[in-house]
Formats: sequence, C-alpha cells, structure tokens
Amino acid sequence: MRFLYLGVGAAALTMNYVITALMLSLALLAACTAPSAPSTTGNAIAIDAEGSPAVRQLPPLPDGDYALDAAASSLRYDVSKIASNPHTGNVAIKSGSLVIEDGIVTEGDYVVDLTKITEDANNERYLKHIRSADFFDIEKFPTSQFIITDVTPGTGGYAVTGDLTIKDITKELTFPATVEADAEGLRVKAKFTINRLDWNMTYASGTLFQQLGDKAIKDEIGYEFSLVFVQS
Repeated sequence: MRFLYLGVGAAALTMNYVITALMLSLALLAACTAPSAPSTTGNAIAIDAEGSPAVRQLPPLPDGDYALDAAASSLRYDVSKIASNPHTGNVAIKSGSLVIEDGIVTEGDYVVDLTKITEDANNERYLKHIRSADFFDIEKFPTSQFIITDVTPGTGGYAVTGDLTIKDITKELTFPATVEADAEGLRVKAKFTINRLDWNMTYASGTLFQQLGDKAIKDEIGYEFSLVFVQS
C-alpha cells in the first residue's frame, strides 16, 4: 500500500509539471502573436484604423487676424559669383498679414522694401549695383510682395504656396515653413531659393553668358526669413 501511494503521488506530481509547462507555452505563444502598439515617441508615424501610415496632425493655430511686426521680423539673403564668397545681408520687411480660420492659414502676405537692402560688409559698390536696373531696379520697383494662395500641413511643418512679384513679374513659389504660436503671436520661419532669371534679372548670368566663366554671377538667390505676426 505504501508503494502504491508513492506511485500515485509521483504520477500526480508529473501531471502538475505537464500542466504548468503547457500554460507557459500558451502564454509565450500569445505574447509572440499579439499586435504591438504603435510608437508615439519622437517623429514616429502613427498607424490608422486600416493599418496604413497616418501623418501626425499639427496642432491648430489660434484663430484671428494678424499683422506683421516689422521690427521683430527679418529677411536674410545671399548671392555670389561662381567662384567667390557670397554677398549676404538683410532686406527690410515693410508690412504683412495673416488670417487664421479653424486653426489653419487661409490668407496672408508680406511686402518687402527693396530700397532698404543692406550688405554685411557694407560694400557700397555692390549695393549700388544690386539696386540698379541690372537687378532690382528699385527706382521703378521699390517693393516686392508675396501673397499666399495655399498652405498644406505636412510632417513637422507646412508647404506654403504663393505668388511672388518682383519688378511687376509674378511667379508661383512653394517652400517649406514652420509656424509657432506663443504669447507674443505667431512666428513663421522659412528658407528657400529663387532663380533670378524668372524675374528678368539676367546680368552676368552663368546660364546665359557661359563665356564669363568664374566671373559669372549665380542665378540663384537664397532667402531665409523669420516673420513675427501679432493679433490685430
């Protein structure tokens, strides 16, 4: 009887081991097959209900009419010959506006005062030339203007499309921009390049006058702005 009792106990103990091992196996299988939650850190892309990537939405902007704070805004430029250091400086911004409805930009513009172009090295010869008819011809065309026609939200910023008018010539332009809201209003930042040939500024173009070689002036003019708008 003692021997039988020990045998039954061993059998029961063996059965307990089997059941425990089976439960552990099922738990591991469930962990391996369960779908993982999408990442929400950094710039990770979320997954929508249909399993497709979904671009994270930007926060809505405060609704209202905004006017440019010219004193707090800046517009930088750079232009150079093929083989020389660039000329860099500032252009004064005269005025501007933004309209925000339902958290997005619906209207906007800014006006640049071309009579107030500066150069970091204060090169008067260069400044006289850039203001002449070879380039901006500021006596006839003292300002330029950009009018927003579309703003599309994207990853981390916006694609801004609008009409840029220089010397009474208007061309469509699209560039990436960021818009930040704070206690002072809205700050819009962007960096882009234009081709001066599109606005009939052909002087010493390396594209049109290839014989100039290294003395040619690049067709591209780079711009970078930081515009501050306050609610009006």
